[in-house]
Amino acid sequence: MQALAQEPAMLRQLDAAAVKQEEATLALELARMQHQAIQELSHVVRQAGDDVVTAVVNVKAAVDSGSRDEVDSAVQQRCTVRGMAVDNVRAASRKCVECGMDAKYLEESPIGSLARTFLDKMENDADTDATTGTLVQV
Repeated sequence: MQALAQEPAMLRQLDAAAVKQEEATLALELARMQHQAIQELSHVVRQAGDDVVTAVVNVKAAVDSGSRDEVDSAVQQRCTVRGMAVDNVRAASRKCVECGMDAKYLEESPIGSLARTFLDKMENDADTDATTGTLVQV
């Protein structure tokens, strides 16, 4: 009889434990997704930087060659690479926030700061018609 009286209390405790376990599972999954997103952002920023450096080197090589067609092609490729690099870094940053990462934390984290610096540099060094025109005239 006493065991039957304790059964509702035990069931409530089991229900509470199941809820806590579900909450912990969801929190762990969210943390895993955030970790994966920040790792991806790190990879994307490094790759974007490498791609832009390669494109700049290709422009210099084209200028050194003296071929107008090579310069035109290299400058066009550089513009394309820069645009894709910026888009990829922005998308990876957005994914971090969409996974529930606090935007302020992301901005202050080392990789978030690196991503912001990269985007700022790309914006400040943006190709202008005048710059592109000067390179193409070589």
